[in-house]
Amino acid sequence: MEDEDMMKMRAAAAALNAAHPDDRAVDSFAGVMKRKMKASRDKGRGGWDGPSSAVTPALLAGLAEHLFKANGDNFVDIANYCMMLHTRGASPAESARFLRAFAEGLATKEQVVAGYESLHSVLTEALHQAQSGKGAERHANSKPFIDQPMQTIAERRGIGFLLGQVDKKTEEAQGMLERGEINAWEREILGAINYLAGSIIHVRKNGRRYAKPE
Repeated sequence: MEDEDMMKMRAAAAALNAAHPDDRAVDSFAGVMKRKMKASRDKGRGGWDGPSSAVTPALLAGLAEHLFKANGDNFVDIANYCMMLHTRGASPAESARFLRAFAEGLATKEQVVAGYESLHSVLTEALHQAQSGKGAERHANSKPFIDQPMQTIAERRGIGFLLGQVDKKTEEAQGMLERGEINAWEREILGAINYLAGSIIHVRKNGRRYAKPE
């Protein structure tokens, strides 16, 4: 008679063979992911499940870099980054915004002076917010940036309207940061950047209005 362990192994094998191909593939791939995670732990890597607010951006940066690698087990690395982000509850919308900015940064990298990549990334994220994110949803109404309310109101109220919006957003962002609302804080700061950019556009368009008489 077979011992109990052998019977359990046979039962597990039979259950695996009876499973749907989707389940077999996922179970098999999960095993590969676990082995890769263990190999990383053995090298002293870890901390992805830690409490620091800096972990999720670091994971996103790692995922972005791996999307363009060609090593043989890269799909496993990508899957593990996705697993870690999913487990941490990372926002898919925020992640997509980050990855778009990263990809566009690569596309124009030759135009960015070495050492200024981080600034380019932030300014690109501000652009995305204005043209396809929160800014577009609230203010665009399918109009070009120069014809949106921030510009038309500034025509009536002057530069103070735009700079006042910057003050409002940065003050609200401070409270968000103190409450640990990192993603909301970042969105508010990106909005402030766009209002500052809008103030430059406004003054350039109305230069004579602000120029001192000679």
